[in-house]
Amino acid sequence: MSKIKIDDAAGLSVRDVLHAQLSALEASATVADARDYFAASGSRRMALVCDGGRYVGSLTPAQLDGDLDPELPLAQIAERGPTVRPDDPATLGRDVALTSDARR
Repeated sequence: MSKIKIDDAAGLSVRDVLHAQLSALEASATVADARDYFAASGSRRMALVCDGGRYVGSLTPAQLDGDLDPELPLAQIAERGPTVRPDDPATLGRDVALTSDARR
C-alpha cells in the first residue's frame, strides 16, 4: 500500500495504516541500548519495548535525557500506552499519536 496522507485516514482502520515492519527492543535491553537505537536513525521517535513478544511499554528519546544509569533495564522506564487496537478507526490512531512527541 502506498503512503497514506494524514487527511486520508477516514474510513480506514489502524491496521490499514500500520507500518509494514516494526522493530522493538527487549525489556532487558538497557538505557545505553535504547540510546544507540535512537542514534542509528533520525526517524526513530519511539521505541516499543517487549518481553517475549508481549508489549511492555514504549519510550521516546526525551525519556533517556539526563543522568539515567546506562545499564538500567528498559522495563523499568518504559511507559504503557496510550494504545489503540488494530481494528480501531485510523482517525483515532492518528489523534492518539498526535498527543505525544513520538507521533507514532
